Amino acid sequence: TVLRLSWDEPRVPNGLITYYTAEVNGETHQLVDNNTVPVHGNTNYTVRLQACTTVGCGPLSANYSVTTPIGVPEAPPPPTISELMSSPSVVHLQLTPPLHPNG
Repeated sequence: TVLRLSWDEPRVPNGLITYYTAEVNGETHQLVDNNTVPVHGNTNYTVRLQACTTVGCGPLSANYSVTTPIGVPEAPPPPTISELMSSPSVVHLQLTPPLHPNG
């Protein structure tokens, strides 16, 4: 799942904008050619954008909140053997749910 971002150019860019950054839940992503950020389904995100020139980056935008839709779950971790039986044909496996169920 990705968060596709779009925005209007700053009114006063103060030079040639070379790239943008997106702060998503406190994590910064540099947006050069692709305006997408990887996210998980059914999760609340706070997004702020920032324009950058060769001299540095301007102030961050105001917060924008978004909740991603429910998505398909990630693959669960491999099962672990929880108990070996006396018979070689019986094995008990312990399953763990996916780290990000996305729903």
